[in-house]
Amino acid sequence: MKTAKRLAILLTGLFLLIGFNNVAFAQLNDQIAYSVELNDPTATAGQIVSQTNGKYALAAKDYDSGVYGVIVNDPAVSLNQITTATKYVVISGQADVTVSKKNGDIKEGDLITTSKDLGIGQKATKSGHVL
Repeated sequence: MKTAKRLAILLTGLFLLIGFNNVAFAQLNDQIAYSVELNDPTATAGQIVSQTNGKYALAAKDYDSGVYGVIVNDPAVSLNQITTATKYVVISGQADVTVSKKNGDIKEGDLITTSKDLGIGQKATKSGHVL
């Protein structure tokens, strides 16, 4: 029974991917990313991206309600056009995140949110938008 469920999920995933025109495949991992226009040459993997009014930028406020994802270098699947101004931003899967300890030490299982430090995450200590 477990084999049948796994196969159905795999086939559904393949069916969904066939419908996209701009799909790129990379190493085998679990990251699905969108290529988003991010006109910031200093943006690097691990930094958090937010969306405001249809524009993407490095997150720059605590508990940003527009938090979108984390920049990665080589996702398993990327969607959208790739240009010189785009960055891969993970929307599904795991990614390393650049964090600060300003809200305390971060342990496995702690939630991460955005901070006032450009693109840097922090430990979430209250309710709000988290990764």
